[in-house]
Amino acid sequence: MSPPSLRLLALVLAFLLGGGVASCDTGAVPGSGAAPPTGDAAPMASDYSARRLGGTETVSLHELRGRPVLLTSWATWCVECRTELPAIQRLAETSRDRGLQVIGVNVDEGGDAGPIAFAAQRGLSFPMVHDEHTRYQAAFRAVGVPQTELIGGDGRLLRIWQGVFDPADPDNVRLIESQLGAAGTR
Repeated sequence: MSPPSLRLLALVLAFLLGGGVASCDTGAVPGSGAAPPTGDAAPMASDYSARRLGGTETVSLHELRGRPVLLTSWATWCVECRTELPAIQRLAETSRDRGLQVIGVNVDEGGDAGPIAFAAQRGLSFPMVHDEHTRYQAAFRAVGVPQTELIGGDGRLLRIWQGVFDPADPDNVRLIESQLGAAGTR
């Protein structure tokens, strides 16, 4: 191989072995979602649970069955999360009385003080849990933050957004609205 070819090969290998470009995103196109099958063909969501941020009680998806849930992972160090979370807060405020339960999943290592301060500084009032034992990653095959899941009132995993989730995107609005009017929503 010629020296330029060897350099190119070394660059490609370094990129692949190094995991690509460092980011808190998953590497997916921001806002793109992997849509699992819908309706009865959609898989059941994991029975994920975690301790409420700043508290001792546990929040469980099983206990929320009967209403749609938007589960969104975030970290204090994630730049994309800082952009996304205010829009999710607005969605939580406008949809709470219509049955949507928004839950933030903080994946920071360490205690609750940093994430609580982060949420307070940004006016985030929807329920938050702390994923102390990295169960979220395993339950939803998360490879980075942010990642957001929409779970129907019947417990089925309707959509996963890897990267930034835009609640104002027309397709996302339609999907969420379809769940707010779905039978079984309490």
